[in-house]
Amino acid sequence: MKDIKNILRHFTFQQRIAAIIAVIAMIPAFLLGIAYVSVAQKQWTEEYLDIYNGEVLLLQERVSKIGSSLIEKMKYIKGNQDLRSSLSKVANGTLSEAIDYIYTLDGIVNLISVNDKDLSACCYLPGIEYGYGSHSYTLNTLKDEFESDGDVEKYTQISALRESESMWLIRNVARNGSDAGQRICLYSKIAQQHAGSGILELSIPVDSLIDNNILCADDACILIISLGQSEDQSYFSKEELKEGLRTSEILAQIWGDEKVIPPNYRLLCEKNNVAAVAYILPESFVKENVRPSVALVILIGLFFMVGVLTASIYTSKMLTGRIVFAIGEMKKEIETIIDQPDVLDDENEVDEVGQVTAHVKQLVKRTKNYILENERYKEQHTKLQMELLQMRFNPHFLYNTLASIRYQVHDKTIRKSIEHLIHYYRVVLSNGNLNISVAQELEMVRDYLEIEKFAYKLDGMDYQIEMQQEISECTLIKHILQPIVENSVKHGIRAKDGVGEIKIDAKKVGENLVFTVCDNGVGMSAEKARELLDGPTDASKTGGYGVYNVQQRIKTYYGNQYGLQIESQENIGTKVTVVIPDQLDGRDNPN
Repeated sequence: MKDIKNILRHFTFQQRIAAIIAVIAMIPAFLLGIAYVSVAQKQWTEEYLDIYNGEVLLLQERVSKIGSSLIEKMKYIKGNQDLRSSLSKVANGTLSEAIDYIYTLDGIVNLISVNDKDLSACCYLPGIEYGYGSHSYTLNTLKDEFESDGDVEKYTQISALRESESMWLIRNVARNGSDAGQRICLYSKIAQQHAGSGILELSIPVDSLIDNNILCADDACILIISLGQSEDQSYFSKEELKEGLRTSEILAQIWGDEKVIPPNYRLLCEKNNVAAVAYILPESFVKENVRPSVALVILIGLFFMVGVLTASIYTSKMLTGRIVFAIGEMKKEIETIIDQPDVLDDENEVDEVGQVTAHVKQLVKRTKNYILENERYKEQHTKLQMELLQMRFNPHFLYNTLASIRYQVHDKTIRKSIEHLIHYYRVVLSNGNLNISVAQELEMVRDYLEIEKFAYKLDGMDYQIEMQQEISECTLIKHILQPIVENSVKHGIRAKDGVGEIKIDAKKVGENLVFTVCDNGVGMSAEKARELLDGPTDASKTGGYGVYNVQQRIKTYYGNQYGLQIESQENIGTKVTVVIPDQLDGRDNPN
């Protein structure tokens, strides 16, 4: 602020008015420009992404078509009676039967690959010592391939297939005399009498599907072709993924609804029951391609600003000409009556109005000193408050200490209780967040109950916690339920010789989240229930939460229409109902 004032001192009154006019004129234009760029940038981004979306859809249709074709060809081979007949005889080992089997298999392969020269078909048979022709091999040949790749488990899965089942894999193998490369492979069993079942393999190179595709042109982006949810059934155009990306999370989002891709990436995906094709673009890559359009708009805005500034200077001269003349005359008169010339001590002051008002600077300085002194008082007050908070309790120290103690305790029961306490404080801390999820709140209650059972030997106390799955990620301010459950344990169950049951239920009713805490303890009178809600308890006075504290926090944070309701009968039990609004984010104040 001081630098701005120093700069303004070098401008005349007319120049300042011109600057004000320019700012007033440019603010609406600036805001409109920002709004236009924001909307237009989104549109430009969508248009840019539509190009890739179209390519993803075309490639997915092609992959799906190839996949369906391989499935149909697999069915055709397995259902071919001539092949099945020759398979039943080839194990006998006679030359004529072997030749008949080779001719039959070659004819079938030539038929199914007439329109697809990249297609490879292999039949791996047990009970033979060497391969027949160019499409039939021993079963050990396939097993050796998997063993050399370290994928014995995959070979075991293929061997365990039934004849009616099939399995997709994307492997780095060599077929049809070509070099090793990524191939989409379909495996299935084919019956062979006496010697057992053989394995059929149909495969096609991935490169034949994506050759010269725009999706492979950018090194910053990643293309994924997936025929299943495992990594062995998926192709990634990049062997090493960028930081923050994991293959398992990507496949989980492609085949499910879970959003796990980091927000600085865009995922384009098309899928059906056969195959999925996805394309991951870094957000920076998208912005870089949209940036030229944004730069053009900014350039136009700069030309507009120059025009506005020129018009402002001209307008300022028209509006302030007579005022500047009058101020100049006033300045001459004031200088004749000021007894102390040192009051006008700023020789750099150019503004006419500033020169006229220079005699009040001593008052301004005194006011400024008062403001600075007040700021110092505020800083000291804030510092004292922070020191007071730090002196109260340091949960981080307790959490770290408990973690160290846990590793030195050998008693399993004590270790388990310490683990519950550690987890309890982990949720309590929650990185300083005010809001936590419903699932976290209920886990904290579960930890508290386990700690109570251990600490007070409440072996006769049981509890049940139920939650609708759909509300698990809904948020609420933390420590709403624990004080209520604590009240049920201390004044309900423990007062009943530590024998009883606590039931906790969380569900969504309409637009609200409803929690109920029921116990079959000693109960309380209606008057005592009103005291819990209407007046602060001893616990809340000394810094604890308490039922009253929970009631006040809910009403303060969510509004007076939300809060607690207590239903209790002496010697029967107590039911506490908590109603808060349903919300999926962690905003600080919904009111």
